[in-house]
Amino acid sequence: LQGLMSWLLIGLISRDWLVKLFAIGIFILSPPMLARVGVHSALVGHFLIIVSIYLYLKKPDKNDYLYWLAILVAALLVQFYIFSMVFILWASYVFTSLLKYPGSFFSTQSLKILLTAVLVIFFAWQAGYFVVANAAAQESGFGFYRATLHSFFNPLNNYNGNYWSFL
Repeated sequence: LQGLMSWLLIGLISRDWLVKLFAIGIFILSPPMLARVGVHSALVGHFLIIVSIYLYLKKPDKNDYLYWLAILVAALLVQFYIFSMVFILWASYVFTSLLKYPGSFFSTQSLKILLTAVLVIFFAWQAGYFVVANAAAQESGFGFYRATLHSFFNPLNNYNGNYWSFL
């Protein structure tokens, strides 16, 4: 899925299959994804982020709302970390479309935003996002699996001994 979605994304800027093949290699062999393959398999769902970027950049279609809804729900069910990034891209898409078509907010966009919010909350509830047990608050790893502002520039993956960035 990572390769297929990167093929679609690069297809927006190039028709050359060699360029697309090279891009697939870059996307599949990206260090942030490879660092999580054996450790946290849910965080390997980077294809959801790539397809969100693709939906944001491609020409608008009448089915875009359904695609966004499917990607938001899929990302929510995979990992909240991935969902957060997909949600930001969706919100940017909605904001951009409101700037392009300001009169459409009260006719269709507001209803779509409300329906999306209701469905995302429903699926989050069904996935158990709102259930917090006492043991969950005391799980190990709090503070150990952390990110700071420095992590954007030097994301050391030192919890399993793999160092892939020494910026």
